[in-house]
Amino acid sequence: MNNIDFKKYKSPLIVVLVLVLIIGGIYYYQNREFEFKLEFDENGEITYPNKKFGESLLSYQERIVDYEKGYIKYKEEFDKQDNYGGETPEETLDLYIQALEKSDFELASKYFVLKDQKKELGELLSLSVGEIDSYLEVLNTANPTSYNDTFDEYELRGRFNDKDILISGFIKNKETDIWKLESM
Repeated sequence: MNNIDFKKYKSPLIVVLVLVLIIGGIYYYQNREFEFKLEFDENGEITYPNKKFGESLLSYQERIVDYEKGYIKYKEEFDKQDNYGGETPEETLDLYIQALEKSDFELASKYFVLKDQKKELGELLSLSVGEIDSYLEVLNTANPTSYNDTFDEYELRGRFNDKDILISGFIKNKETDIWKLESM
């Protein structure tokens, strides 16, 4: 009979067995179902089974709240100093068109609300002279319509290829009572 000498294969078998256990453990760890349950203490505060996770989540939420407070304060301060626009949507549109006709795209972009100014400046700078002329033709047919007194805003509609189109919107800066364009 053939006798197999297991002593000779002992080390490789142990290595294979350890590798199978490690790979199986990694597979299990990556594919396990993570159950997240909110638990509350006697004060109604959320408790976390993993203290580090709870602390990191709370610090993340605090950072977001701080960021939002900072942004709101910055926006309010900026809005108070913002004097680019007209007392009516029509006046803002006229000022915007005048800036475009002079190719003063930086000034033209300032007639937009704060969050849209950088984007609009980039878009205006990327247009060719012919595209600006076509754009001005559309703007010269435009007029603010559809006032929404709840939000103090107008729609700016114009004609393009004999069709009525929505071009932009106007919104009132509550801090300075001037009208600003919204992104087109």
